[in-house]
Amino acid sequence: MEDFFKPNEKILCVEQETERGITGFFRYSPDSIETQLTSFDGFFHLPDHGCITLLAEDLQFITLFNSFSSPGTRTKHSEPEQHSYTQRVHSNLALVGHSPWTEEMTVKQVSFEVPHAQRILENSEFIELLAGQERYSDMDRRVVHTSVNGVTISVWYAARYGSTGEFPTEWGPRIEVTFDEPKSVYDFTDALFFVTSFLSFNLGTDLQWQEASISHMDDDEIDAAIAAQSYVGRHQAIFLLGDNDPEMQGSGNWGSPCLCYNDNERAVFGDCLNKWVARAPEWKTAYGLMMNFLRHKGTIGADRLLAACKCLEQIPDTQSLKVLDDSDIDQVISAAVTKANDLGHGKLGGRIRSSLQRVGTEDHDARFRRLYAGALNGHRTVRPFDSVISDLKNAMRLRGHAAHRALHTDTDAEFQTLARAISSVECLCFLLLAKDLPLSAEGKERMFRNPLVSDYITSF
Repeated sequence: MEDFFKPNEKILCVEQETERGITGFFRYSPDSIETQLTSFDGFFHLPDHGCITLLAEDLQFITLFNSFSSPGTRTKHSEPEQHSYTQRVHSNLALVGHSPWTEEMTVKQVSFEVPHAQRILENSEFIELLAGQERYSDMDRRVVHTSVNGVTISVWYAARYGSTGEFPTEWGPRIEVTFDEPKSVYDFTDALFFVTSFLSFNLGTDLQWQEASISHMDDDEIDAAIAAQSYVGRHQAIFLLGDNDPEMQGSGNWGSPCLCYNDNERAVFGDCLNKWVARAPEWKTAYGLMMNFLRHKGTIGADRLLAACKCLEQIPDTQSLKVLDDSDIDQVISAAVTKANDLGHGKLGGRIRSSLQRVGTEDHDARFRRLYAGALNGHRTVRPFDSVISDLKNAMRLRGHAAHRALHTDTDAEFQTLARAISSVECLCFLLLAKDLPLSAEGKERMFRNPLVSDYITSF
């Protein structure tokens, strides 16, 4: 990894937007990207739109995007009277590199790490081969390589070498995404999210990408620049990602549907990742809501229940099916409205129509029996079938209370009912997310040991 800035490191810098060379400090943390600039010779203003460029003390450029600033003034009234003028700039994205990043530049390649992903990306034979390779060997270090929807995704082992040794002292998986059509700095993160959500799905916990870097060149252009001795490196990409420290207890690879421990599983992993990204345009919202309920994994409450129920609703083909033809429903509605008119209740016609529209669709019991049986895909039920359906129906009932902030768990029985309801929906979401993936036979067995399934099996 290149020598990039670290969180909470205070970097002396000078702005490049005015001709006054106003100095200050840049610092970022998981929750904040902040720059404070101070002038002692008059007020100044930085743009609130576009990008803001700073030059750091180590002569790297920092380019800030999606920024807003708040000015401040301090005055000392005693003689001699003195003033200072500050601009505190808050940003959503910062790019750090040996040259400024302009708004016209596009992203062709992104490289990043996902902590804890080595649990499912490890391949001992591959690592042994890597350990025996010299620093500048031509060994292909890619564990997974697949192309889909205009992006090429590679998972490879990045190695670190000691100052004197020719062989690696440590290594770990790194993920690289190359775009067929370059992206702007405002819309390149979807691919990172799709890969990270796939890894999170496998481990049953909320993961987040880190140590990201971007380039406006692809591999061929980078090789040409290196040959011409004009390559100046990649840009560090600093995001507001929040302080994410996932709960990894119970998230071992024994429950991951996709692994990389041998060549066959590596191939299956690539095929499943390909499928996950291929369907992402339609499933993106469901992926995001899955990440949301994983983020609430350590709690039992309304937010987690709502996230799980919304995730289920966003998975394609999970809505209630019609059980009556439209013509039959229209006849029932017409008869009911006519009878209401005969009884002198003509004003109820609209309410009758909207109420009876729902009669033509599955009720919760029929819907969940269909979805759960389909999600099992021939596998044995994880709990007694009727018990699962009861828990899912309870989730729908409690969802209304949660949406109106009227969810109460004053007794142990109420808490246990809620816990089972949440786990049942999360388990069903997981099985439906896995259903169409081209898993190996071993992977199909492993997925029933995933935390999202095993937690439900062992729940109250």
